[in-house]
Amino acid sequence: MGAGAGIFNSGTLTILQSEVRENRTLGLAGGIQNEGTLAIIESHIDDNFAPVAGGMSSGGSLRIARSTLARNGSDSCGIGVDGTSIIENSTITRNNLGGICVGGTATIRNTTIANNFGPSFGGGLIVFPGSTRLVNVTIADNRAGTLGEAGSGGGGIHAFADAIVHLQNTILARNISAAPGVPAFGPDCVGPGLIASLGNNIIGDTTDCGIDLTSTDFVGDAGLGAFVDDGTPGGGYIPLLAESPAIDAANRTACPRTDQLGQRRVDGDGDHRARCDIGAVEFIP
Repeated sequence: MGAGAGIFNSGTLTILQSEVRENRTLGLAGGIQNEGTLAIIESHIDDNFAPVAGGMSSGGSLRIARSTLARNGSDSCGIGVDGTSIIENSTITRNNLGGICVGGTATIRNTTIANNFGPSFGGGLIVFPGSTRLVNVTIADNRAGTLGEAGSGGGGIHAFADAIVHLQNTILARNISAAPGVPAFGPDCVGPGLIASLGNNIIGDTTDCGIDLTSTDFVGDAGLGAFVDDGTPGGGYIPLLAESPAIDAANRTACPRTDQLGQRRVDGDGDHRARCDIGAVEFIP
């Protein structure tokens, strides 16, 4: 019934090139419970289960880099992070009851959040009170709302009251929010929290989202391929198709120097200028 069936950290810990798999608890956090300072680098946090935060729960300081968090099961949040968190160059996929729940102060960049499932609200990303910034993130192919419960929706992002979510150079598209006999509600994003654009985003469907778009944002088909994963930590991603409006369309001053996979920025549209693409991964001609 305790917290952190696999690992409990209340000090300072680095998990490097490791696997935290198949841990179970009837309490909190099947894989990892962090109350201290934790770094997870080049690792897998997969196939864990707990009623709350199946893969991990963090209330302290957290950095996740070049890692995969996949197939974690829960009755509430596959991954739960609060406190101060940085997640970069990583893959969050196939987690049940929501991909990742974020509170406190969080920065997510160069990361793919895909194919996660929430039966009520927030298939990909659930944001609780606090401030979350997404930079060069791809949130796609997540599902929510299949139970048709009141307040359900937000296949991509569900932001609760007093949550602030800033999007920059980010793709939020091709998410689903629907239940049998119930109209889709906020397929890509929904409030009541604030979802704000810092520019150069692609939103597939703004219905019920409430986002104030800028002149550099694009609404519609993001030109995404199918999810692929070579099995390496952080190696799961959704590629851009050659016709994607994301190519060479990001704000270069905000882009990380390389993409989620460590690829340098290239000239993707043939104009002889190497500009970064919107989303987690660069299109390579």
